[in-house]
Amino acid sequence: KCYYRYEDRDFTIFNNELSVKEVNELRSTIEMLGKYRGATGNAWLEEVISNLEYRFGVKANNDNVVAFEQNSQLKGIEFLSDLIDSAVNHMPLHVLYRTYSGKEKSSIVHPYHLKQYNNRWFLFGLEESEKYGNHITNMALDRIVSFSHPTNVAFIPNTD
Repeated sequence: KCYYRYEDRDFTIFNNELSVKEVNELRSTIEMLGKYRGATGNAWLEEVISNLEYRFGVKANNDNVVAFEQNSQLKGIEFLSDLIDSAVNHMPLHVLYRTYSGKEKSSIVHPYHLKQYNNRWFLFGLEESEKYGNHITNMALDRIVSFSHPTNVAFIPNTD
């Protein structure tokens, strides 16, 4: 067996003090994340924020200095949390997507990035296509009809 210890036996990673700059950055991050508290599909966020506040003893400033676009009626927002998990955990998706013209198409997508633009969310990833070849695509979340995780498809990482 092998053991590692700190040279200073009284040192512990759990007593590592944050600098003033780090505390201010953490406070700003908590404030930014707090803007999404209570939004549908973001229940996990409450746990993350509370954990940060408790663990580091940092509370957000209550001054409202930044506003983000929010639309509680936004279609597809219910997919956001699961799509983030899929991108983070490198899980390919079998997506049923409705195009602007109303045609539904089914494809395998390897999720890389989610972005909000003009109050809409978009999924960026590699789409497998026999007709066009594998290519980077973006899909508006409000046009995703459904998705699942195929078990027989290996994730293709983003090399670009």
